[in-house]
Amino acid sequence: MEIRTSRPDEFRTVSSWLDTCANPGQVDIFGISGYGGIGKTYLLSQVLDHIKPISKGYLEIKIDGADPSILGNFMALYDRKFSPRTVPNGKSDYDYFPHVRDLVRRHAEITKAVEAAVKKSTSPEDVKKAAGYIFKGGSILNKSIPKTRDYIDFAALKTMGVDKRIDEAIDLLASLKPLEKTSWLPGRVKDVVGITYRERLKSDLYRLSSDEWVADLCSILNRYQRIDRFRLTHSPINGLDRLLLVIDDFEILGKTIIDFITSALFPALEQVNFHSTVIILGRDDLSDAHVAFQHHLSHLVKNKIRLERFEDNIAQQMLLEAGYSEKEILPLLKEAHGYPFLVLVPTLS
Repeated sequence: MEIRTSRPDEFRTVSSWLDTCANPGQVDIFGISGYGGIGKTYLLSQVLDHIKPISKGYLEIKIDGADPSILGNFMALYDRKFSPRTVPNGKSDYDYFPHVRDLVRRHAEITKAVEAAVKKSTSPEDVKKAAGYIFKGGSILNKSIPKTRDYIDFAALKTMGVDKRIDEAIDLLASLKPLEKTSWLPGRVKDVVGITYRERLKSDLYRLSSDEWVADLCSILNRYQRIDRFRLTHSPINGLDRLLLVIDDFEILGKTIIDFITSALFPALEQVNFHSTVIILGRDDLSDAHVAFQHHLSHLVKNKIRLERFEDNIAQQMLLEAGYSEKEILPLLKEAHGYPFLVLVPTLS
């Protein structure tokens, strides 16, 4: 059963989100929430297949939790998900995110130094282990280190058996020489030798990452800003002039990217000369996902929907069309509890 038949109202609502005027600097945030298995991802994918965002000038970038190996690693998500190697309608074997790659390379150099310093420290091994995990999350490199405690995935640290050593791990990271500021040179000299950039990598990672990502987007969408004229540029993609950013599995990714997108990315997108549509999918309503959506980003949240369980007759029809026999359907309906995607396509929930 097509989603337009099983969820006609929701299909029309989500479709309408992609029909707004492309006003420069406008950021529209939309939310789709619901329990796992309700079909959030499937609904959006069906809408996008129908709408074909690229035909409306959208550059579509999707962030999700499909790769467990990089969950909790901010820089890996930034490099692989926010900045894909393949861009729709782009040239083959061409990287459209050179600023991002340069930042990732420089961050890797600091990471190597930090790892060496952690290894040499006299701290207990479980403290070192916790420090390594927290550092990869990215928050430790922001200006206010205590904020890190708000964005740490305690469940992951508990699994590692080091959740009791968080304060010591943060203190260890804060004391490392590779993270100390080099503030003894005059500002202009620092700019010339690239030290200011390195300091931002250490103390202002999220805003620097946002600036570099946005600079690459401006090039892709042919929406250069005045500050971009002195930077490395590349070929724009004809026909693309606006951004569609999809953030799926928000309940999984939130701990790692929430501070980045709310404190740095969304404010940066409000300053550029292209329109951004952001669709966030997760189990919780946006207002419950993070306090920033209530207090700082409420003016950007244009609409949101919550998906409820399917009626039994619709769920039954979906299972029939999926090839299940009538004999199999009753136990499956009981198993799914109105959430047929738990049975049909778990990866599209």
